Amino acid sequence: MVILTQNLVHAPSAGKLAEYPFLDNLQVANVHLLLIPWNIFLALLPAVLGWYLLRRYSSVPFSRMPSGKRCGLAALALLWLIIYPNSIYLISEARKILIYTPRTGIPYEASIRHIWRVYFIFAYSLLGWVGFAVSLGQIRRLTARLFSPRAGWAAAIILVPVGTLGTFLGLFNRWNVWESATHPLFILRDGVDHLSDPVRLLNLAAISLVLYFLYLLGELLFRIPGTQYLIRNN
Repeated sequence: MVILTQNLVHAPSAGKLAEYPFLDNLQVANVHLLLIPWNIFLALLPAVLGWYLLRRYSSVPFSRMPSGKRCGLAALALLWLIIYPNSIYLISEARKILIYTPRTGIPYEASIRHIWRVYFIFAYSLLGWVGFAVSLGQIRRLTARLFSPRAGWAAAIILVPVGTLGTFLGLFNRWNVWESATHPLFILRDGVDHLSDPVRLLNLAAISLVLYFLYLLGELLFRIPGTQYLIRNN
């Protein structure tokens, strides 16, 4: 009965524009143009929430924070954690560069007519890196301000593989953000499956290493104006 309920509510084809044939022309290398603004919004939303958390909660150490404010912080931090993998997911859209390539006979299958798609998809995916690096940097600095600089870096180190696992749940299991509230046990089960499979675990580790590099590079390149006074000593 539980599995039946899951299949009814979480159908594999749920939310796919491919169910509507007349929309098939509105895509570039399998990237639906109608979904681009939505995916960009989801990828940058963690950065917006991280900015709010940093501005709202970093003025007082956690130990001196009123209990009501702690509860608000915990609720918003949980929300951030749920939506945070969306930015990493957008980075993975670069995989669709592999789909664009027609068989042309030109060396390396570089089509003069369609090569622009590579740059289009790359730029689209690049926004995921911005959202990922900015939002994770904000949470690191918030944690450093509330606890200690060491705790901030520990949070960043832990959150990278956690976000990668969240991306796997979206890529391979097709879970949506809101389904973390409706199907938490199924998502937990799928997460355990990823962690218990050697191949998936190796991929998770390799991707995490790449993301560590992108995050550190992002720390050098991306900073939100107006927050510097909050992080001067972190």
